[in-house]
This record gives sequence, C-alpha cells and structure tokens, in this order.
Amino acid sequence: MKERGLLAFTTGALLLIGLIACMRPEKPWPRPTGGETATITAHLGPEYDTVAFVSLTLGQVHKVPRMAWDLEIHSVEGGYQVWTNAAMYAFAAVMDSATWENVSDASGIQGWRCDLPDTAALPVLRYGEQMTFILDRDKGGIFYTTVANRYRKLWLMATEQDIEIKAYTLTGEPMGEWRILRLPEPQYLSLDRSGQVVSVLPPWKVELMLTRYVHYFPDQPEAFRYYPVVGALVPKGLRSAVVNAAQVTFEDFTYANLSQVVWKTQRDAIGYDWKRYDFDTGTYLIDYSRYYALEVETEQYYKLQFIDFYDESGRKGSVKVRYSAL
Repeated sequence: MKERGLLAFTTGALLLIGLIACMRPEKPWPRPTGGETATITAHLGPEYDTVAFVSLTLGQVHKVPRMAWDLEIHSVEGGYQVWTNAAMYAFAAVMDSATWENVSDASGIQGWRCDLPDTAALPVLRYGEQMTFILDRDKGGIFYTTVANRYRKLWLMATEQDIEIKAYTLTGEPMGEWRILRLPEPQYLSLDRSGQVVSVLPPWKVELMLTRYVHYFPDQPEAFRYYPVVGALVPKGLRSAVVNAAQVTFEDFTYANLSQVVWKTQRDAIGYDWKRYDFDTGTYLIDYSRYYALEVETEQYYKLQFIDFYDESGRKGSVKVRYSAL
C-alpha cells in the first residue's frame, strides 16, 4: 500500500497543534485572468495535525487543528446528515437505545463505521427521529489516550427547527448538551465544549481542502482497508479531473483542453496519490506525471499541480501547489 509506511512513523509521535488562523471578511474578487502561474503552500505539520482550507481564487489558506471538532451537521431534505471527523480517524457504531443504554465497555462493540469522503458513517436523521450511537473520537488513540475522553455515547433528536444532542461517557456521566438550529451552512461542534458551536470554516468559499482523511482499500487485509491518508478533497458540488502530463504538459494546458478531460464529482478525485512513499529513502516523492483541473464556479477553472511535500527544513506535511487560472 502506498501509505502503509505512515503507520509506523505516526504512533506515539509528539503532537504539534496549530493555532486557528485569523478570519476576516474578503471583498468580492474578480475572475482572475489566465496565463500567470502562482504557488500556494499549506503547512499541515509533520504529524498532519492541521486541516487547511484553500481558496485559489483569493490565494488564501485557512487552518484549524484537526481535533477542533467532533461532529459536522448538515441540513438535508427532511432531516440532518451528521458527519464525524475523519481527520481524527473517528469511527461510529449505531445501536438501538436499549443496547446503547447498557454499553459501558468499548471492547465488545460491533459495527464500527468511519466516514469516507462521499459516504457518511451515520444514516440521515429524519425529522421526529432519534438516533443513539457510540463515537470513537480517535481510533488511533493518539490524541485521546484514555477511555474517558476517547469514547462518547451520543443521543440525537431531530425536529424541523433544530437537532438536539446529548453526550455521555461510556459509564453514563453527562458530558454536554447542544441544540443546533437548522441552518443552510454546516455547523460544527466539539464534544469538549458543551452548548457551543465551533468556528471551523473561513468566511470565504473553500475550493480545496488539504487534510488527513480515510480511504477505502478493498484489496487489503481488514486492518488496512479503512486507512488514514493525507491528501486533497474537493468540496461537494465542485468538479475536478486528472490530467496526464505525458499527453499535455502543465505549461501547455489551456482552456481549450478542458473539453478533453473527464470530470469527476467525487470529493477525493484528486486524493492522496499525487505523492508516493519511498521505503528506501523514508520520504514522500511527488508524482509529476499528473496534474489536475478544477472547476470552482461556472466557467471558472484552474489547473493545479503538487510540487512539494516538505518545507525548507525538510519536514513533511508542507504541501506546495502551483496553479493557474484558465
């Protein structure tokens, strides 16, 4: 597996938690002209403890620690879709209320599921319904090293106006309550901050997300099928395409070439394999045989290529991208 080597290096590593970047309103930005190439760098940290939200249009990066939230709540038709934090390698196990009530030991829990880029671990919660599940906030046990802070029992109730959430430890001690209003934009909450929503997204439109997430490897042994990787996710609703550099170079790719690409709507269409792990050198190597086209608005496109994964001191987790408007 291309990133299996990551597992041996991350266990027990020191954690570097970044500060949340300053947020300020941005003025409307005109569509950039094509031809000029710019670079943008997002520092995720050598242990990938930062999630970076990128705007190519503005040339800005907004960063948050990847443990800043536990649940992401989206309003959908007829209810709510709750996502866990895949950047934390979180897993959830849904169960009926009677079973949920009696659970006090995580070792016997079955049915753990994790979020994949386009598939939530949890089902949609419809108006008038309740849901009970156990959340493993950090399956790797890197951030949350004790049972008391790693696991949460969660009870959810949905109405047309809001979603109510209650959190408990595995032994039943109350850990917080939330009432999240139904809003068009996603709401984030940390299970360490009772009653509050937390600020995660920047005030501007996100066009690319650089983060740790979970990829499904169906041909691998069970322990490695749902495996954390570091890569690029495209926000829902945007399209991206992989371009073969042997057919047309990055420099020669123009607006006219867009008719030849195969657009995809999968969030991980860019994904993680623009780099590969070299076991001989113990480093990641960039794959320059490919680059990407990204549609961020109707008739607004970029071409982008990853050109580095290390900072000037040789520390991994510093993603550098060159890009140009088309």
